[in-house]
Amino acid sequence: MRDFDDFVYFILDKIIFNDTGLFVFFLGGYVLCIVCVILLSTPLGRKTPLRPYLIVSSIIPVIVWLYGGFFNLFIAGRDLRILLALSPSLISTIPSVIALIKSLKKGQDKNLRSIVMISCILVAQLWANLTSWLMTDYGFMGASC
Repeated sequence: MRDFDDFVYFILDKIIFNDTGLFVFFLGGYVLCIVCVILLSTPLGRKTPLRPYLIVSSIIPVIVWLYGGFFNLFIAGRDLRILLALSPSLISTIPSVIALIKSLKKGQDKNLRSIVMISCILVAQLWANLTSWLMTDYGFMGASC
């Protein structure tokens, strides 16, 4: 997986020019997950399929990030135990994929707002998972020093 990490860091070097951009990149997925939870909890998300599951699955990456930071799981590296502790964040994408498939199903009433919201949740979760994966690298941001 080192080639994947090198590719992502190469892209980040081309896109992000200062520390503020790096801060936005690494916290953006988590903040977007919180925004999606807030929007789903309001009447805007009323017609969204699997709404309670989406609310829970959207907050899981934030919870994983908080306990991963509290217990220093990110700096410890990509040990199997560490990745298993961070795996609920990856598993939380399953309800989002199921809700997206359910909202795009042929016989369903197509609600554009719910499709966009579910897509945004899925992007936020994948973004948060990518940053969690990058933070478990031994050499990430000088963590091995």
